[in-house]
Amino acid sequence: MVSVLVLLVSMAFAVTMRRGMNWRALAASLGLVLLASAIAVPVITGTYAQGRLSIAAQDWDARMTHWQEALRMMDGSWRTAVFGMGLGRFPETYFFTNLSRGVPASFKYVTEQDNTFLRLGSGKSVYIDQIVPVEPGQDYRLSFDARSAAADGVVNVLLCERTFFYSYGCESATVKLQEGASVWQHYESALPSGRLGGTPWYAKRPVKLSLEHAEGTAAFDVDNVRLVGPGGRNLVENGDFSRGNARWFFSSAGNHFPWHVLNLYVAIYFEQGWLGILAFGALVAYAMVKIARKSLRGDLYACVTLAALSGFIVVGWFESMFDAPRLILLFYLVIFVALLKARRTHAAPAAATAGGYVDSAAIAVREGGDDVAGEDVAAGGMPAAAIKPHRPPAGSAWKHGVVGIAVCSVMAWVITHAPIVPYNVRELPNPYHPVLAPIALAIFLYWSFAVPVWIANWLAGEGGRRWLYPVVVLMHSIGAWVILYFAVLPESIYDVVGSPVLDWPWEWEMMGRITALFGVLSLLLTGAALVSAMRWCGVRAGRAMFYWLATCTVMLPVMHWVVVTQAGTDNLTELMAGGGTAASSALLAAYLLIIGISGSLLGAWLGRACLSLRWLAMAGILAAQPLAYWVLVFGTADVIIHGGKVFSALQFLLSTDREHYAVGIDLIARYVVFHAGFVGALVLTQYPFWINVANGARRSSQLRRKSV
Repeated sequence: MVSVLVLLVSMAFAVTMRRGMNWRALAASLGLVLLASAIAVPVITGTYAQGRLSIAAQDWDARMTHWQEALRMMDGSWRTAVFGMGLGRFPETYFFTNLSRGVPASFKYVTEQDNTFLRLGSGKSVYIDQIVPVEPGQDYRLSFDARSAAADGVVNVLLCERTFFYSYGCESATVKLQEGASVWQHYESALPSGRLGGTPWYAKRPVKLSLEHAEGTAAFDVDNVRLVGPGGRNLVENGDFSRGNARWFFSSAGNHFPWHVLNLYVAIYFEQGWLGILAFGALVAYAMVKIARKSLRGDLYACVTLAALSGFIVVGWFESMFDAPRLILLFYLVIFVALLKARRTHAAPAAATAGGYVDSAAIAVREGGDDVAGEDVAAGGMPAAAIKPHRPPAGSAWKHGVVGIAVCSVMAWVITHAPIVPYNVRELPNPYHPVLAPIALAIFLYWSFAVPVWIANWLAGEGGRRWLYPVVVLMHSIGAWVILYFAVLPESIYDVVGSPVLDWPWEWEMMGRITALFGVLSLLLTGAALVSAMRWCGVRAGRAMFYWLATCTVMLPVMHWVVVTQAGTDNLTELMAGGGTAASSALLAAYLLIIGISGSLLGAWLGRACLSLRWLAMAGILAAQPLAYWVLVFGTADVIIHGGKVFSALQFLLSTDREHYAVGIDLIARYVVFHAGFVGALVLTQYPFWINVANGARRSSQLRRKSV
């Protein structure tokens, strides 16, 4: 689902950057999403998926416990923290040091006097498998040699159709071994195939022969395994184990914890320490940024690569993706090819296309976004005057906005139907308008996050009537209330700002509360956009900052008085530190400002308003996450007692429901996802409007040069 959403968003941007709106490519993108939805919806609503989703909370708890145990099993030395336990050391470490889930059965290949054989140890079930080409309805003869030091050894031989996790139609032969420490004994047993191998070609499953230590505590040895059919053909290859593990592999029926950390990032830290985590994170971040920029310039290959890597990274939170060498090779090969392709594009800019446009990377741009294409600069031997720079067409921000609203509508529907999302988010859409409600929520997202960039651009413009800024904030807030009025039920609004108590007619009291609360968001996101534009994008916004600060000085205390002091709804004051003090309001305002600046920096860079922001934007995003977290921790209540339970404000906001409060690393992980989603929403919605900021800055710069 993440890959599909990333693909849709990136292709939506890409097709609008290719000489305006490419409706065929856009239709193809939407068609792809509809096709993926048509495939995914029956699967998600099926009994298997619903069953898995119903135990998502228990599964999450089990994985969290496993990750914590993996970290506990590491040595406490600084060398381990820096360099890790070593590649491939987790199964061995788990075997000897785990305390919670028992010991898995062991196996190894032993050579004595030039004879190699398989030694099976006792423990949790482990199978040694080999795919065999059996035919249905045949009588096969199983034979093998074995020896056991104890009299209670039992070999279980299974013949099953297997998928990755499950077995179907198994036939088995269970053989009790004779005692004899050093004497090999020969055993034979009938093993009919039954219906195995008889499934149709389109539903064909491989049939595997599996060896299992079924009973007893002592290890025993197995050699010369054969499965002979009616024609005398032996179907088992390397049954004497002379080539060791060739043609054999091991599997576990249900408990996979002994073999995998089940988290890519914890696994990298376990094996390679902080050096591995930092190296992997730097590589992935660098590659994702490069590929994202390529996709935003209209490279459809980059869109597909970005979607694939996004899906891989998200799945990595729940699986150990680097267990298989082939998968590791594929991952790094995709990154290498994508970076090589991006480098070649930058190194050798393409000539003008048939429509007269070239990649914007081919144009030398001054810091602050001023084009110098008109100067006498050569690009690959071609005079700069002959190159026509790529500029988004007029109104491109609005075209991006239309496409983005369509994308966000799909995302809103998915998020509000996901069982792992907090229940108060799932209850947001108005159930009486199941189709229009997600669209209204998407419009509200753009209205909340994107319009402040437009306001900041207006404030920084030449000759603007900046004294009207408080009126603009008021109109922005009233517009938000109008959208919410149709998008959500009144109960959802009451949960935030409290129920009406003043007996005012119609919805005037609710409109006043929402206007005051939303005005805080409008002011702070506008300030974040101004800070980004003025400090790093070369926009002359000094006077605009003065008007913004003056407006904040007057309006923010009034908004605190309306929302916290007068309305005083429990869902706000209980969640704020100190029951809603001015200090807690200031800390929460600082949190919004930090988030807004990090999102605006990245959006401005992607919108090519500030081409010098590559590393600054990345550094700002990385630094903003822990800083914003601690500001939010100090700005919200750390202890809330309600219904006989004790929890914090962050637990209340980020937990799935009120019965299962997130704690420890689970809470931090949820905050990281929330923070990334918040910043991502800012970037997605603001990016198109930063294009207009860039164009306005260029026009102003050109006018200043002409006047000189």
